Amino acid sequence: MTSMNLTQGVFTIPSKAPIKTFRIVNSRDRVIDGLTGLTLSQAEIALTRCLNHGCNAYMQDESAYFYEYLAKKLTRDEIFELISIGFSKPVLYKRAVWSKAKKFMENIVCPLGYAVPHDFGADGGKFKTNYDIDDVKDFIADRIAID
Repeated sequence: MTSMNLTQGVFTIPSKAPIKTFRIVNSRDRVIDGLTGLTLSQAEIALTRCLNHGCNAYMQDESAYFYEYLAKKLTRDEIFELISIGFSKPVLYKRAVWSKAKKFMENIVCPLGYAVPHDFGADGGKFKTNYDIDDVKDFIADRIAID
């Protein structure tokens, strides 16, 4: 639960507080049809539709991933590097490095709506964005960096 501050009669959430969003996953904890970054009501509707279609689906709170990365105490430079790698071609990096960046992109950047999974083919990247990549880096680093 996040603490809220009262500033001039308006409630504000501290800047490092995670956004409460949900995702729809299958029994293997994999996201179904890109259903991430949903509000509670959107997640309930999406879950109902999946279940009506006979899918084995569950609703999962995404804020747990924010707490996981907050606990890792990543610096701004580490976050910038992970996002840069995430938007790059996987073949340019060792498997462990790419996997770490991919997990960061899927669990943090995509749920916030700053990127979407998109396969550009064998020699291309795996994520795309409508924003400037430097802006994405700054926003994410402001949310979870320790420095």
